[in-house]
Amino acid sequence: MSLRHPTGEGIIPGVVYPSVVLYESWDKVIPDGVPIALVEVVPIYAEENDFASLMGSDRLLLRLMEIPFYPVRPQRQNSCEGQNWKTLIPRHQIKPLYDDNGMIGCVNKSILIDGADSAIFYRVSKIDQADNDSGWFFLTGTEKEEEIGQDDRFVMIDLNTICNYLPYVIPYLGAPEGVLCS
Repeated sequence: MSLRHPTGEGIIPGVVYPSVVLYESWDKVIPDGVPIALVEVVPIYAEENDFASLMGSDRLLLRLMEIPFYPVRPQRQNSCEGQNWKTLIPRHQIKPLYDDNGMIGCVNKSILIDGADSAIFYRVSKIDQADNDSGWFFLTGTEKEEEIGQDDRFVMIDLNTICNYLPYVIPYLGAPEGVLCS
């Protein structure tokens, strides 16, 4: 979970952290069977918030665990600074090109990060069981079959964001399952 101040400023004025994530640092079941969890509020940098928006909070927590972030202290290392994960179009510049009703698709990260074209896009029945899964895959054409859908090469994001990178797919997004375009 990530929180942001309504004005877009940092949670605490003058502090470089614009958001926070909740990190479950400890859990235990006490003798009478009641579970207890200790949740810590971890302030995150703007780059980390952008990363979490694109890749998910779970992946951000994995990055945070690679650096000394616990216990929380001011001026800690930014786990996403200088990383090659940043998208070509910043989140705040995404335009409303397609009304996706919250539907998501699976896209090769190199389309978002390097600006690669989608040589092949196709629609299957749901990729996962999420209600907002459209079934769309967007590939560069360089993937090996065993790499398709792997977390290190693909990300699930909303169709409107995909349309900002690949506007030529918009006319096909209403197509039924089983459609292959190249």
